[in-house]
Amino acid sequence: MGLFKKEPPEKKMYWKAFAAMMKKPTEETFTAMEEASRAWPEGWQGYLFMGLAYDVACGKIPFDPEKGAGYHKLAKEAGQKAGNDWLKVFYECYEEAAGNFRLKEDYYPLTKNVRRLGAAMLFNYSQEEKHVVTDVALKKDDSFWRELLFHAGDGVPRKGGLFSSLPADVLEAGRHGEPFLAYLNDFSNLKLEENEQIKAVDKIYKHYNALAKTGKNEITTETEDMYGYMLGYALITGGGPYQILNGRQGFYQDIRINGWIIIWKSAYRGNMSALHLLAQFFNSEVTELIDFAFSKSYSNVKDAHEEAYYELVIMLEEAAKNKDEDADRLLAELVRK
Repeated sequence: MGLFKKEPPEKKMYWKAFAAMMKKPTEETFTAMEEASRAWPEGWQGYLFMGLAYDVACGKIPFDPEKGAGYHKLAKEAGQKAGNDWLKVFYECYEEAAGNFRLKEDYYPLTKNVRRLGAAMLFNYSQEEKHVVTDVALKKDDSFWRELLFHAGDGVPRKGGLFSSLPADVLEAGRHGEPFLAYLNDFSNLKLEENEQIKAVDKIYKHYNALAKTGKNEITTETEDMYGYMLGYALITGGGPYQILNGRQGFYQDIRINGWIIIWKSAYRGNMSALHLLAQFFNSEVTELIDFAFSKSYSNVKDAHEEAYYELVIMLEEAAKNKDEDADRLLAELVRK
């Protein structure tokens, strides 16, 4: 049989087409990716990228969520054939609302998709593991997410040529995609000296502090609430690129406590992703951490678990009334438990 198993030529062509598409998302590279995907049915990564690219107008791809939905359907079918559990979890996250239930207006459709993409990426990204870009030389998953987030909105037509001002929806989407790009970029800061790492963390914390000082009735489409969700999630999962905060003055010894405090404060200011996270983990092995964080986030708390429960119920009810399509389901699950 030989020492090394020979890769089928269809697989090699698939990943060659994938690398070319990631480097330059255009109708031409998408056509080549479709042909390669048909020749190698185990591949779902190309369909995933194409679906997301249409959702966020990546590169030269126009904003067309309807067309994106077709590719997502193909990605799910291919992933199911390949038995890929990661993709299943990703779509469960991506299809959750990621808006803000305190808003009196609403985000542009492009912004909604960028927020959903960032939140789902955050939950499913690992710096140590490859889940998507498995067979492209010198490329990791961060390249996949960075391409989509950095070039989100590029496919939206500009009036007045290349150097004209950006359309309002592109500017808004870019603002809400920045926290997730920062998360990916800040992993490289772990190689820097400690003082440089602290500078990077301070930039993120500055954005979060601005959110924490914002009243719940002052939330607008310009409020950068995803910085709170991103930082909170990073800390409750071990710190991510912000491990330098562990043991820092003003922080708890268990860095996860700080993360849950940030998640509570972000949820209170309407961030749906933070609210969903609290509801999903409220009755779990981290319940005590969530309760303690609640007691440090709200004043005059006597019974942390009971009061946290009622606060969650109130917020989920408010979210259900304001464009959170997942709030009723989460509320029913929370009450049932």
